[in-house]
Amino acid sequence: MKKASVLTCTLLILTFLNSSAQELLVPLDREGKITTLIGTTARKLELFNEFDNVLEARLYKAGADMYFLEILYLSDNYPKKDRLQLNEFKVNELRKIVTDAIYEKDISLYLNQEGRPQFLATTAILSLSIWGPSVPILLELNKFSDVVGTWLIFSGVGFLIPYSICANSDITDGIANFASGGGILGTGHGALLSLLIGGKEVSLQGIYTGMLIGSLTELITNYHIAKKNNFSGGKSNVILLYSTVGSIYGIYFAGAVDFLKGFPKKFDAQATAVTVLLTSALGYTLGANIANSQNYTEGDVSFKLNSWIIGTLLPASLLVLGDNKSPEVYCSLMSLGGVAGLILGNELVKGYDFSKSDGIYNTLATFSGGLLGTGLGSILSSDVDSFPEKIKYAPLFAVIGGGLGYFLTYFVATKTADFETKVSNFNIEINPSALLIGNLAKTNEPMHLPLINFRYRF
Repeated sequence: MKKASVLTCTLLILTFLNSSAQELLVPLDREGKITTLIGTTARKLELFNEFDNVLEARLYKAGADMYFLEILYLSDNYPKKDRLQLNEFKVNELRKIVTDAIYEKDISLYLNQEGRPQFLATTAILSLSIWGPSVPILLELNKFSDVVGTWLIFSGVGFLIPYSICANSDITDGIANFASGGGILGTGHGALLSLLIGGKEVSLQGIYTGMLIGSLTELITNYHIAKKNNFSGGKSNVILLYSTVGSIYGIYFAGAVDFLKGFPKKFDAQATAVTVLLTSALGYTLGANIANSQNYTEGDVSFKLNSWIIGTLLPASLLVLGDNKSPEVYCSLMSLGGVAGLILGNELVKGYDFSKSDGIYNTLATFSGGLLGTGLGSILSSDVDSFPEKIKYAPLFAVIGGGLGYFLTYFVATKTADFETKVSNFNIEINPSALLIGNLAKTNEPMHLPLINFRYRF
């Protein structure tokens, strides 16, 4: 009987400890965003006034209908803690009070505006360079003072309006990146649409009209797409990267070689516009699919971009060294090198979550290495008399230097980057049994087993 009593007491103690250990920290508000309310915020919202100096408040769930409101406060300069037991009904009342107070007194608690400075900086630049000067051109103003005055007025307005509109809106890094990129790329897309409509005879007014409409349309559209789909900064940048690369390759496919060799007689403005817009759209689609294949950070995309640049410039540097002067060969090999660079960059970042700082260091190291290589190549060619020969080695040394800087910072970054299980897009299967399949086959049916099976998943 005594043993049974001891066992019962032990079980009760363990049950109590287990229930305490299973308390969950739950939100204090209906939106599910506030789990800890610090003292300054509580006083600003005028909550928990019955306590003198609230330090923080938290809500824990202990059971199906059991909650504990834990409040840490100062009393006579000593920290004290009260735990108030609440049921589901009381918790719902508490959450309504907290939520209403936030909406009435400090909506910023619900906003994520980490990307707002970047977004507004982009709109300011676009206002000064594209939107502002578009207005006097569209109005066909001729007087210098009218042109400058109108330009500056609308340049200022182009910043103030977005500043006011997004004051109480979420502007995450993902939203800012995608909207800003849309505003920039939309400028080019709008100009191409003007070329498509007007051909080579399009006026300056038509070009600026397309640039203004395209920039504003893509900025606003991308803002809503990123906000609706909760884009991260990395996902936004992946899509923008591939859309930009698609546009660049589209310029070549549209006949940029003829443009360089025989402008303006061989330049087909409408064909160029159609092709670049299509390849940009294809790049956008490909980028969206790749962005959904894994989690990309902004640092990851910087590594991919720099890898693409190195891959693009490597064939060009070799062609310069070989005195090749064919634009077709340059564009073809640079395009293939760029694709190889994107694939390599994608493999290098797979499984890692590089920080934005890692990406910045990689960009700076790649650029610095390129400068160092260019300088070294120039010194090696210092005894050559003709100008083309003087720069013959510089491009290759620049690419080598940039590559060394790239991989140096890459391997350093892998030491501290968050790591996930790395699954490669490359899949190579080797089947030695294929060599023996003929001897092992027991039926008359043909049997096919490849010795090597290579696949790449985009």
